[in-house]
Amino acid sequence: MCDIKVGDIVCRKSYGSDVIFKVVAVKEEGSQVIADLKGINCRLMADAPREDLELHEVHVEMHRGPLRKLAGRAKK
Repeated sequence: MCDIKVGDIVCRKSYGSDVIFKVVAVKEEGSQVIADLKGINCRLMADAPREDLELHEVHVEMHRGPLRKLAGRAKK
């Protein structure tokens, strides 16, 4: 288990690290620490217990460029 903080880039182990998220909030619910997550490479909000998260070493800009091109907003 690692310390997760707002702004960290993470994946959920229980889903095979299929989606990359940014941590937008961390809260305590009873004895569990829960992170609110916002998808980086897809439009998705989720939450997960801290034990299910692992830090991801990908820089956000690697995902924004291809997504802008798909959306027709690529910088020229």
